[in-house]
Amino acid sequence: MTGSRRIVDLPGIPWLRLGVLRPEDALRLLAAISGTRRVFAEEEAAGRLVGACSYQPLSVHVAAARLDARPSWTIDQILAQLEDDLRRPVVMHEDCKIVDRPFREAQARMDSFHRDAFHLAAVPDCGRLDVAMAAAVLDLPVNEATAVMEALVDAHLVEIDENGDYHFLGLVKAFARRQALNGLGHERCQQALHRLLRHCLTVEHTVGEEDLRAVLDQIVELPDALAEMVSLSLP
Repeated sequence: MTGSRRIVDLPGIPWLRLGVLRPEDALRLLAAISGTRRVFAEEEAAGRLVGACSYQPLSVHVAAARLDARPSWTIDQILAQLEDDLRRPVVMHEDCKIVDRPFREAQARMDSFHRDAFHLAAVPDCGRLDVAMAAAVLDLPVNEATAVMEALVDAHLVEIDENGDYHFLGLVKAFARRQALNGLGHERCQQALHRLLRHCLTVEHTVGEEDLRAVLDQIVELPDALAEMVSLSLP
């Protein structure tokens, strides 16, 4: 029996959470569909392509089909086109709509509060969010932010590691961020980044300098108070 989440009406049943493919398995799937000779002739580029697909079987299938349909293109050209499609906030290739379908179905099962949180949490360019960072982004108390993020984990939209930090697979993040910009708007996304930056500048060991600078680069207009904090914290 499979399901999008655990079925609480079936107690005592062992559940197995399926993750993404291993990189080598994703590469073999790509090769099986679009041709072994072509893929392994550009193995490094093919590795980047399946990585951009977040090693998800459906997205690797779609990328392989696109590769197969363009025999004269290099794999890097296919990758550049795919990344461009994923960044577009409105107009997308039909292939990417297929990749997005599971995410749309998952968010359709949410109420508006959790749907907005899903979109907003994907806005920062951080590799991961600890629960305090998530609380800052979502503008919630830590206990409420924990409940929200755990609900997103249960919906298979957010990953959690052994340290309790949350992160998005690349394709999920691209989808949720497009939804945030379209639905929540630029101003609300910027406010979330301001809150996160303020939190990171006032709490030690929250985020590394690389992630901090990535968030800073996303902010269009830095308030004076935050600009002063940045000048004191970053070289």
